[in-house]
Amino acid sequence: MVKEKSPDVIFLSETKCYRIRMEGIRNKLNFDHSFIVDSVGRSGGIAFLWKKEVEAELNSYSNHHISLTVFPENLERSILLTGFYGHLVAAKRKESWNLIRLIHSNIQCPWLCLGDFNEILLQEEQFGSHARPFHQMEAFRSVVNDCGMQDLGYNGDCFTWSNRREGSDFTKARLDRAFVNKDWRDLKLINSVLILPAQCSDHNPIFVACSSSTVAKIPRPRIFRYEAAWGKKEECGLLVKQAWLQSCHLSPKLKASREGLKNCRENLKAWGRKVIQDHKKVLTGKREYLRRLQEANIGQNNEQIQQAQTEIDKLLESEELKWRQRAKQRWLREGDRNTKFFHQCASHRRLVNTIK
Repeated sequence: MVKEKSPDVIFLSETKCYRIRMEGIRNKLNFDHSFIVDSVGRSGGIAFLWKKEVEAELNSYSNHHISLTVFPENLERSILLTGFYGHLVAAKRKESWNLIRLIHSNIQCPWLCLGDFNEILLQEEQFGSHARPFHQMEAFRSVVNDCGMQDLGYNGDCFTWSNRREGSDFTKARLDRAFVNKDWRDLKLINSVLILPAQCSDHNPIFVACSSSTVAKIPRPRIFRYEAAWGKKEECGLLVKQAWLQSCHLSPKLKASREGLKNCRENLKAWGRKVIQDHKKVLTGKREYLRRLQEANIGQNNEQIQQAQTEIDKLLESEELKWRQRAKQRWLREGDRNTKFFHQCASHRRLVNTIK
């Protein structure tokens, strides 16, 4: 997911782990900087991770929030980025809302506040057997109004959390979202919030994209590489055999070998392009299927959701093998899928190997 979306900043809530483990996760994701608030026992824990390209400094923090002052290159002023984690206990949620008011009282710049607020604004933002008490939603609405916060909305499933239970005990709600203040709206940025399928958590990740313009990417010519993952496919062996049979009658043997390699390259190049397209299509389809299952789930789809998540994991294994081959990291254990790390290693090798 990190490789696909390539975020510059990641906020994690309810990490349930300490600094040392979070720093290990940061390194695996190949991020350069972090600020981590340890969990209290086996609950809580929040963290911000960001890349070296992002100029940021700590503004404030508590057990339920981290605020970073960020200095974007394309803006003439700094912005405040707050990752927020609302109190799990409803009786203590007033403390969370007072914390938001305190953060807001010290803000004099564009502000983006996102995270898991553990509360909903409207009754229709929850599905399940128990209705949310009115006073809880009203308290959340009050702090949103008092601080001039505007919900950025969403694309995808409305609900961002489920308890993953069966039948009448099943509940899902929109607990995760992103807010901005008036100063942020005045920046006239293109803001979008995408609700991604939940892969290994009871919360759906949310991807917030903010840009001032779209930058067109210039396609770069690609060199041919034999992918190790192809060896797992029977068609690959048949293509190689056919390519060599086409040149085995030539002489001398050097010419036959050269022609055979050329045939292999051309055959595998065309076939490999189709394999990659098919793989992306299948993976996209599986993720869309998972999204629809989670969106329609009212407690009856949990088994199908787990099966779809397993199938997606298997599809991602071949992608890991590709980047493992390019990164040339032979010392890593089998099954430790860290595609982002492999991708960065391969990209660094490409940069070093470039003749300027």
